[in-house]
Amino acid sequence: PVVVINGSEGEPACRKDTVLLNRAPHLILDGALLAAEALGARTLVVAVTRNSTEISVRAALAERGLSDRRGQQLRARVVRTPERMVSGEASSVIRAANGGPALPPGRRERAAETGVGGAPTLLSNAETYAQLAVAARIGPRRYGHTGLPGEPGTVLLTVSGAVARPMVI
Repeated sequence: PVVVINGSEGEPACRKDTVLLNRAPHLILDGALLAAEALGARTLVVAVTRNSTEISVRAALAERGLSDRRGQQLRARVVRTPERMVSGEASSVIRAANGGPALPPGRRERAAETGVGGAPTLLSNAETYAQLAVAARIGPRRYGHTGLPGEPGTVLLTVSGAVARPMVI
């Protein structure tokens, strides 16, 4: 299996994953490594659109080396996608990771069956992997009591448009 961190935000006003990947890349990598360990994945792919995000991810990967809690080594690579709406769509990210254009393939493909390199692939956005890392750090009970009863945990929101100060909160 392969684990993919989708940091290719294509929505023009959204910056949640970019902020996380620039300010807390290790948190995202922690969550992705937990997923990789659970699946037995030996490959991690991080898809990004911006230069600053690519630099941040590459620095984080260089700082830590990649292995799971059992010491099993993982291969990691960063894939750059164009900054456009369709680039962040899951099948576009997988297609880009496979060396093609960051565009949907035009037919329905299940990443869980045949994704990156034809292998079963778990793809989720950077915020989801960060949430996984937080939940693992604070434990299920505390995580379940954070946020709302029907939606435990935290959430990031991008505030933009006709506002005095655009931000991610």
